[in-house]
Amino acid sequence: MGVFETLMLVIFGVALLSVLPSSAAIFVFAPASYAQVTKCVNYDVYTNTITVNCNANLSQINKAVNDKTVLEKDANGEWILNSIIQVNPHAKLTINQSDTSWLKITNKILKENEPNFISVSGLAIIDGVKITSWDPFSNNVIRQNVNGSVPRPYIMVNKGIANISNSEVSFLGFGLNSSKSGLSYIDVENGSRIIKNTIHDMWDAFYSDSAGFITIQNNKYYDNLRNGIYIFDSANTKVSDNLVKSTHIGIQIAQYSLGNYINNNTITNNTFGFYISDNKPKNNLFENNNFNNVTYPVKLDGINNVGRNNTIY
Repeated sequence: MGVFETLMLVIFGVALLSVLPSSAAIFVFAPASYAQVTKCVNYDVYTNTITVNCNANLSQINKAVNDKTVLEKDANGEWILNSIIQVNPHAKLTINQSDTSWLKITNKILKENEPNFISVSGLAIIDGVKITSWDPFSNNVIRQNVNGSVPRPYIMVNKGIANISNSEVSFLGFGLNSSKSGLSYIDVENGSRIIKNTIHDMWDAFYSDSAGFITIQNNKYYDNLRNGIYIFDSANTKVSDNLVKSTHIGIQIAQYSLGNYINNNTITNNTFGFYISDNKPKNNLFENNNFNNVTYPVKLDGINNVGRNNTIY
Protein backbone atom coordinates (compact mmCIF):
# COMPACT_ATOMS: atom_id res chain seq x y z
CA MET A 1 0.00 0.00 0.00
CA GLY A 2 1.39 3.39 -1.02
CA VAL A 3 1.67 6.51 1.08
CA PHE A 4 -1.36 8.11 -0.63
CA GLU A 5 -3.59 5.06 -0.01
CA THR A 6 -2.47 4.87 3.64
CA LEU A 7 -3.17 8.57 4.17
CA MET A 8 -6.66 8.25 2.64
CA LEU A 9 -7.44 5.25 4.89
CA VAL A 10 -6.44 7.18 7.99
CA ILE A 11 -8.52 10.21 6.93
CA PHE A 12 -11.51 7.97 6.22
CA GLY A 13 -11.18 6.25 9.62
CA VAL A 14 -11.03 9.56 11.47
CA ALA A 15 -14.03 10.87 9.55
CA LEU A 16 -16.02 7.72 10.35
CA LEU A 17 -15.30 7.92 14.08
CA SER A 18 -16.23 11.60 14.15
CA VAL A 19 -19.80 10.82 13.09
CA LEU A 20 -20.27 7.85 15.43
CA PRO A 21 -21.71 8.33 18.95
CA SER A 22 -19.03 8.19 21.61
CA SER A 23 -20.37 4.89 23.01
CA ALA A 24 -20.18 3.25 19.60
CA ALA A 25 -16.57 4.34 19.18
CA ILE A 26 -15.68 2.67 22.51
CA PHE A 27 -17.15 -0.67 21.52
CA VAL A 28 -15.32 -0.65 18.15
CA PHE A 29 -12.00 -0.94 20.00
CA ALA A 30 -12.93 -3.05 23.07
CA PRO A 31 -14.95 -6.22 23.56
CA ALA A 32 -18.28 -5.54 25.21
CA SER A 33 -17.57 -7.74 28.21
CA TYR A 34 -14.37 -5.85 29.04
CA ALA A 35 -16.06 -2.48 28.58
CA GLN A 36 -18.88 -3.50 30.90
CA VAL A 37 -16.46 -4.65 33.60
CA THR A 38 -14.38 -1.47 33.48
CA LYS A 39 -17.54 0.59 33.64
CA CYS A 40 -18.95 -1.10 36.73
CA VAL A 41 -15.74 -1.47 38.76
CA ASN A 42 -13.78 1.58 39.89
CA TYR A 43 -10.65 1.88 41.98
CA ASP A 44 -9.90 5.04 43.97
CA VAL A 45 -6.19 5.19 44.77
CA TYR A 46 -6.68 7.91 47.40
CA THR A 47 -9.12 5.91 49.54
CA ASN A 48 -7.74 2.53 48.42
CA THR A 49 -11.30 1.41 47.63
CA ILE A 50 -12.66 -0.82 44.88
CA THR A 51 -16.28 0.13 44.20
CA VAL A 52 -18.55 -2.42 42.51
CA ASN A 53 -21.61 -0.96 40.76
CA CYS A 54 -22.95 -4.01 38.86
CA ASN A 55 -22.46 -7.80 38.93
CA ALA A 56 -18.85 -8.95 39.26
CA ASN A 57 -16.64 -11.68 40.65
CA LEU A 58 -13.01 -11.38 41.76
CA SER A 59 -11.64 -12.23 38.32
CA GLN A 60 -13.64 -9.43 36.72
CA ILE A 61 -12.62 -7.00 39.45
CA ASN A 62 -9.00 -7.98 38.97
CA LYS A 63 -9.25 -7.41 35.21
CA ALA A 64 -10.73 -3.95 35.72
CA VAL A 65 -8.27 -2.83 38.42
CA ASN A 66 -5.22 -4.49 36.83
CA ASP A 67 -2.90 -3.75 39.74
CA LYS A 68 -1.21 -6.55 41.70
CA THR A 69 -0.62 -4.24 44.65
CA VAL A 70 -4.42 -3.95 45.04
CA LEU A 71 -5.67 -7.44 44.18
CA GLU A 72 -3.53 -10.42 43.25
CA LYS A 73 -4.18 -14.10 42.51
CA ASP A 74 -1.66 -16.90 42.82
CA ALA A 75 -1.51 -20.24 41.00
CA ASN A 76 -3.62 -21.99 43.64
CA GLY A 77 -6.60 -19.72 43.11
CA GLU A 78 -5.85 -17.79 46.29
CA TRP A 79 -6.52 -14.06 46.18
CA ILE A 80 -4.78 -11.41 48.28
CA LEU A 81 -6.89 -8.29 48.76
CA ASN A 82 -4.89 -5.19 49.70
CA SER A 83 -7.82 -2.76 49.54
CA ILE A 84 -11.40 -2.16 50.57
CA ILE A 85 -14.23 -3.57 48.45
CA GLN A 86 -17.49 -1.61 48.51
CA VAL A 87 -20.52 -3.32 46.93
CA ASN A 88 -23.01 -0.57 46.14
CA PRO A 89 -26.83 -0.91 46.09
CA HIS A 90 -28.12 -2.85 43.05
CA ALA A 91 -24.69 -4.46 42.58
CA LYS A 92 -23.69 -8.07 43.26
CA LEU A 93 -20.35 -9.52 44.33
CA THR A 94 -19.91 -13.28 43.80
CA ILE A 95 -17.11 -15.15 45.56
CA ASN A 96 -17.31 -18.86 44.80
CA GLN A 97 -15.36 -21.84 43.51
CA SER A 98 -15.58 -20.70 39.90
CA ASP A 99 -12.44 -18.61 40.45
CA THR A 100 -11.62 -18.65 44.17
CA SER A 101 -10.47 -21.10 46.81
CA TRP A 102 -9.21 -18.65 49.45
CA LEU A 103 -9.59 -14.87 49.82
CA LYS A 104 -6.94 -13.35 52.09
CA ILE A 105 -7.64 -9.79 53.26
CA THR A 106 -4.76 -7.68 54.57
CA ASN A 107 -4.47 -4.61 56.70
CA LYS A 108 -3.49 -1.47 54.81
CA ILE A 109 0.08 -1.67 53.61
CA LEU A 110 1.21 1.77 54.79
CA LYS A 111 -0.99 1.82 57.91
CA GLU A 112 -0.93 -1.62 59.50
CA ASN A 113 -3.34 -0.52 62.24
CA GLU A 114 -6.09 0.19 59.68
CA PRO A 115 -7.66 -2.93 58.23
CA ASN A 116 -9.08 -3.40 54.79
CA PHE A 117 -12.59 -4.83 54.65
CA ILE A 118 -15.58 -5.80 52.51
CA SER A 119 -18.71 -3.64 52.82
CA VAL A 120 -21.95 -4.82 51.24
CA SER A 121 -24.81 -2.44 50.52
CA GLY A 122 -26.00 -4.50 47.56
CA LEU A 123 -25.82 -8.30 47.33
CA ALA A 124 -22.96 -10.68 48.10
CA ILE A 125 -23.03 -14.40 47.32
CA ILE A 126 -20.25 -16.31 49.07
CA ASP A 127 -20.22 -20.07 48.56
CA GLY A 128 -17.69 -22.85 48.96
CA VAL A 129 -14.65 -20.69 49.73
CA LYS A 130 -12.33 -19.68 52.55
CA ILE A 131 -12.06 -16.05 53.74
CA THR A 132 -9.53 -14.92 56.33
CA SER A 133 -7.32 -12.04 57.39
CA TRP A 134 -3.75 -12.14 56.10
CA ASP A 135 -0.37 -10.78 57.15
CA PRO A 136 1.96 -10.88 54.12
CA PHE A 137 5.04 -10.34 56.31
CA SER A 138 4.49 -13.44 58.43
CA ASN A 139 2.71 -15.23 55.57
CA ASN A 140 -0.08 -16.20 57.94
CA VAL A 141 -3.45 -15.14 59.31
CA ILE A 142 -3.67 -12.31 61.85
CA ARG A 143 -4.35 -13.63 65.35
CA GLN A 144 -6.24 -11.71 68.01
CA ASN A 145 -5.50 -11.10 71.69
CA VAL A 146 -7.98 -11.47 74.54
CA ASN A 147 -8.73 -7.73 74.53
CA GLY A 148 -9.59 -7.57 70.83
CA SER A 149 -7.12 -4.73 70.31
CA VAL A 150 -5.34 -6.10 67.23
CA PRO A 151 -6.82 -4.49 64.07
CA ARG A 152 -7.99 -7.13 61.62
CA PRO A 153 -10.05 -7.06 58.40
CA TYR A 154 -13.77 -7.67 58.60
CA ILE A 155 -16.97 -8.12 56.58
CA MET A 156 -19.79 -5.64 57.15
CA VAL A 157 -23.22 -5.94 55.53
CA ASN A 158 -24.80 -2.49 55.70
CA LYS A 159 -28.35 -2.28 54.27
CA GLY A 160 -27.52 -5.13 51.94
CA ILE A 161 -27.82 -8.91 51.65
CA ALA A 162 -25.02 -11.40 52.15
CA ASN A 163 -25.75 -15.09 51.67
CA ILE A 164 -22.85 -17.21 52.95
CA SER A 165 -22.86 -20.99 52.53
CA ASN A 166 -20.51 -23.98 52.60
CA SER A 167 -17.58 -21.72 53.47
CA GLU A 168 -14.92 -21.19 56.10
CA VAL A 169 -14.78 -17.68 57.55
CA SER A 170 -12.13 -17.07 60.18
CA PHE A 171 -9.55 -14.77 61.82
CA LEU A 172 -11.51 -11.58 61.19
CA GLY A 173 -12.58 -8.67 63.36
CA PHE A 174 -11.46 -6.73 66.40
CA GLY A 175 -12.96 -4.90 69.35
CA LEU A 176 -12.93 -1.25 68.27
CA ASN A 177 -16.68 -1.32 67.62
CA SER A 178 -19.17 -4.03 66.86
CA SER A 179 -19.59 -3.19 63.17
CA LYS A 180 -15.91 -4.14 62.73
CA SER A 181 -16.02 -7.18 64.99
CA GLY A 182 -15.88 -9.89 62.32
CA LEU A 183 -19.07 -10.65 60.40
CA SER A 184 -21.71 -7.99 61.04
CA TYR A 185 -25.16 -7.22 59.62
CA ILE A 186 -26.24 -3.61 60.18
CA ASP A 187 -29.65 -2.15 59.30
CA VAL A 188 -30.63 -5.27 57.33
CA GLU A 189 -34.15 -6.70 57.06
CA ASN A 190 -34.25 -8.60 53.81
CA GLY A 191 -33.58 -12.27 54.37
CA SER A 192 -29.84 -12.94 54.44
CA ARG A 193 -28.88 -16.60 54.95
CA ILE A 194 -25.82 -18.03 56.72
CA ILE A 195 -25.91 -21.81 56.19
CA LYS A 196 -23.50 -24.75 56.49
CA ASN A 197 -20.36 -22.77 57.26
CA THR A 198 -17.44 -23.15 59.65
CA ILE A 199 -16.80 -19.84 61.42
CA HIS A 200 -13.96 -19.65 63.93
CA ASP A 201 -11.31 -17.49 65.58
CA MET A 202 -13.33 -14.33 65.02
CA TRP A 203 -13.84 -11.55 67.57
CA ASP A 204 -17.60 -11.88 66.96
CA ALA A 205 -18.64 -14.75 64.68
CA PHE A 206 -21.95 -12.97 64.01
CA TYR A 207 -23.25 -9.56 65.07
CA SER A 208 -26.48 -7.87 64.05
CA ASP A 209 -27.77 -4.40 64.84
CA SER A 210 -31.16 -3.13 63.68
CA ALA A 211 -31.45 -6.23 61.53
CA GLY A 212 -34.03 -8.92 60.98
CA PHE A 213 -35.25 -11.94 59.02
CA ILE A 214 -31.80 -13.53 58.96
CA THR A 215 -31.45 -17.32 58.93
CA ILE A 216 -28.45 -18.85 60.72
CA GLN A 217 -28.53 -22.62 60.32
CA ASN A 218 -26.28 -25.69 60.39
CA ASN A 219 -23.07 -23.79 61.07
CA LYS A 220 -20.11 -24.76 63.24
CA TYR A 221 -18.77 -22.00 65.48
CA TYR A 222 -15.67 -22.43 67.61
CA ASP A 223 -12.83 -20.50 69.26
CA ASN A 224 -14.51 -17.14 68.71
CA LEU A 225 -13.25 -14.74 71.33
CA ARG A 226 -16.29 -12.72 72.40
CA ASN A 227 -19.53 -14.13 70.86
CA GLY A 228 -20.69 -17.01 68.73
CA ILE A 229 -23.77 -15.17 67.79
CA TYR A 230 -24.77 -11.66 69.06
CA ILE A 231 -28.25 -10.36 68.22
CA PHE A 232 -28.48 -6.69 69.18
CA ASP A 233 -31.65 -4.64 68.68
CA SER A 234 -32.76 -7.07 65.96
CA ALA A 235 -35.90 -9.05 65.19
CA ASN A 236 -37.19 -12.23 63.56
CA THR A 237 -33.83 -13.94 63.24
CA LYS A 238 -33.86 -17.74 63.22
CA VAL A 239 -30.88 -19.51 64.76
CA SER A 240 -31.16 -23.29 64.51
CA ASP A 241 -29.12 -26.50 64.33
CA ASN A 242 -25.77 -24.79 64.98
CA LEU A 243 -22.81 -26.09 66.98
CA VAL A 244 -21.30 -23.36 69.17
CA LYS A 245 -18.26 -24.27 71.24
CA SER A 246 -15.23 -22.84 73.01
CA THR A 247 -16.52 -19.27 73.01
CA HIS A 248 -17.01 -16.79 75.85
CA ILE A 249 -20.70 -16.23 75.08
CA GLY A 250 -22.55 -18.68 72.85
CA ILE A 251 -25.71 -16.80 71.85
CA GLN A 252 -26.43 -13.32 73.20
CA ILE A 253 -29.54 -11.18 72.78
CA ALA A 254 -29.65 -7.52 73.80
CA GLN A 255 -31.50 -4.21 73.49
CA TYR A 256 -34.95 -4.18 71.84
CA SER A 257 -34.54 -7.53 70.12
CA LEU A 258 -37.95 -8.97 69.35
CA GLY A 259 -39.39 -12.28 68.17
CA ASN A 260 -36.14 -14.14 67.57
CA TYR A 261 -36.26 -17.95 67.50
CA ILE A 262 -33.33 -19.94 68.91
CA ASN A 263 -33.89 -23.65 68.37
CA ASN A 264 -32.05 -26.99 68.48
CA ASN A 265 -28.52 -25.61 68.90
CA THR A 266 -25.71 -27.39 70.73
CA ILE A 267 -23.64 -25.12 72.96
CA THR A 268 -20.57 -26.61 74.61
CA ASN A 269 -17.42 -25.59 76.50
CA ASN A 270 -18.51 -21.97 76.90
CA THR A 271 -18.62 -19.57 79.84
CA PHE A 272 -22.15 -18.39 78.98
CA GLY A 273 -24.62 -20.38 76.88
CA PHE A 274 -27.75 -18.40 76.03
CA TYR A 275 -27.54 -14.92 77.49
CA ILE A 276 -30.08 -12.08 77.50
CA SER A 277 -27.88 -9.28 78.72
CA ASP A 278 -30.43 -6.57 79.65
CA ASN A 279 -34.14 -6.15 80.39
CA LYS A 280 -35.23 -4.83 76.96
CA PRO A 281 -35.55 -7.90 74.67
CA LYS A 282 -39.13 -9.11 74.25
CA ASN A 283 -40.96 -12.22 73.06
CA ASN A 284 -37.89 -14.24 72.13
CA LEU A 285 -38.24 -18.04 72.14
CA PHE A 286 -35.39 -20.32 73.16
CA GLU A 287 -36.20 -24.04 72.99
CA ASN A 288 -34.83 -27.54 72.41
CA ASN A 289 -31.20 -26.46 72.82
CA ASN A 290 -28.49 -28.60 74.42
CA PHE A 291 -25.80 -27.39 76.83
CA ASN A 292 -22.69 -29.33 77.73
CA ASN A 293 -19.95 -28.05 80.04
CA VAL A 294 -21.26 -24.48 80.12
CA THR A 295 -20.57 -22.49 83.29
CA TYR A 296 -23.71 -20.35 83.07
CA PRO A 297 -26.07 -22.13 80.64
CA VAL A 298 -29.11 -19.81 80.51
CA LYS A 299 -29.77 -16.25 81.63
CA LEU A 300 -33.26 -15.04 80.77
CA ASP A 301 -34.27 -11.43 81.37
CA GLY A 302 -36.44 -8.91 79.59
CA ILE A 303 -40.15 -9.22 78.76
CA ASN A 304 -42.00 -12.43 77.90
CA ASN A 305 -38.88 -14.26 76.79
CA VAL A 306 -39.45 -18.01 76.96
CA GLY A 307 -37.01 -20.88 77.41
CA ARG A 308 -38.37 -24.43 77.25
CA ASN A 309 -37.28 -28.01 76.65
CA ASN A 310 -33.61 -27.12 76.86
CA THR A 311 -31.20 -29.78 78.13
CA ILE A 312 -28.25 -29.04 80.40
CA TYR A 313 -25.52 -31.66 80.95
